[in-house]
Amino acid sequence: MARKTARSSLFSMDSLEELSEETIIAVHGEFCIKVKDQTTGLEHRYRCDRNVLRSASEYFDVLLDPMKFSEGAAIEAKLQELYKQYDGPIPTSRLPTVSVADIGELPKASVSTCSLLRLFLRILHDPVIPWPVSRSQSLTVVALLAIVADRFAAHGPIAAYLRRQMLDVTLLKDKKPTSWATDRGFWQAWSLASHNGCYSAVLLSSSMGQIDG
Repeated sequence: MARKTARSSLFSMDSLEELSEETIIAVHGEFCIKVKDQTTGLEHRYRCDRNVLRSASEYFDVLLDPMKFSEGAAIEAKLQELYKQYDGPIPTSRLPTVSVADIGELPKASVSTCSLLRLFLRILHDPVIPWPVSRSQSLTVVALLAIVADRFAAHGPIAAYLRRQMLDVTLLKDKKPTSWATDRGFWQAWSLASHNGCYSAVLLSSSMGQIDG
């Protein structure tokens, strides 16, 4: 039985249940993403749909491409073996896993790494999920999401989601910075959206994911 971890105060609403060491983002997902939470030191795995992530993120599009990257080829080879063993759904514990070293340069102890990554992944898989925090906390969470979106080159889907929630960048123009999440920092993160060509050189570096299993 998976151990439970304490939730960050930013994600205390009922719409986000307690985190466990294994989270199903997509029931029929073909692989897992593994990351260590910087606030607890525990590792968490997220079952995801690779097609969804490839279409939403330039980072994952390249990483999971079996013709371009060894990680994508390794996942495909592992899945072909598993398809021969299982007629039905493959247990999450048997799926190939990509270990991600970090999800962006987040301020230390700002929020649970895994809470934020889970929100990010759920937005990509289900862009109509409710916004999980109060409006008073939105500025910080939006800025944190911008950092993660930059890390994985997924600005488009995150921006579209925020607009639907009426939480686009205009929200920040009318607010004075009250913490590290300043207008300047947010604008720097989001300004990279217009320079997608720069992402590959940065993201496809030594920080690329590692394949487990």
